[in-house]
Amino acid sequence: MELVTFRDSIPYSPFVTPRMRLHTRAMSQPTSGNGNGKLSWWLIGLVTTMVLGAAGTTMRSVQNDGERIAVLESQVRDTREELKAINLKLDKLLDHRRP
Repeated sequence: MELVTFRDSIPYSPFVTPRMRLHTRAMSQPTSGNGNGKLSWWLIGLVTTMVLGAAGTTMRSVQNDGERIAVLESQVRDTREELKAINLKLDKLLDHRRP
């Protein structure tokens, strides 16, 4: 197994701050050696995948609902315009019949 220093493991980037480097260093250091580190990272990865999957499905559902609402709103607007036209026609017919 080859020993890689911390400085070699993180390439230079102007967007990586020293604080981010310290956080990455702390995350990359081994735990107490009882194997719980790998298990915890595996569980974090699993939970993250599930949460992101649920969030993606929720966002897609919200987008679909928004599209449906927009279609229904336009149909309601069209129906109201047609009803106004019918009311105007009826008013004109009734005005002509009045003496």
